[in-house]
Amino acid sequence: MDNRWRLFWRGWRLGLALVAFDIILGNRVVPRIQIVLIFMALIMLAYCHYYLKKHKGEGLVTGGPYRYIRHPIYTGFILIDLLLLWPVPPLTDLFFYVGQALFIPGIVICAYLEEIAAIERYGATAKEYYARTPGLLPYFSFHNKNGGS
Repeated sequence: MDNRWRLFWRGWRLGLALVAFDIILGNRVVPRIQIVLIFMALIMLAYCHYYLKKHKGEGLVTGGPYRYIRHPIYTGFILIDLLLLWPVPPLTDLFFYVGQALFIPGIVICAYLEEIAAIERYGATAKEYYARTPGLLPYFSFHNKNGGS
């Protein structure tokens, strides 16, 4: 792992841990539809992780779920995080808000730094892939349409 984003990775994990800690200790009631949507997002995450692991070592992975979005695993984490916001916690819930302040910005920064590392490693192939494929969300990209940073 590159030293330039190790701090952001730690902050992202700390944010996730604080949100989970809040949910476990806060005894938040989660609606059934929310549980179903979170379960579907977890299945998506598992498939994306499996696909990435299966094709590791073959160069830049651009097929499967990565054909539609560059960071489907991060997008799944954001989706789960937003679903956990559904029953809005009270303003006094410090763990939850500190976790949120670290979690989503941490994902965005990690995705951006991963793309910089991929451009350094794969060059024009990565730039072309980034030019044609959305990043975390459709119509949202860290790179302009001609593949530059």
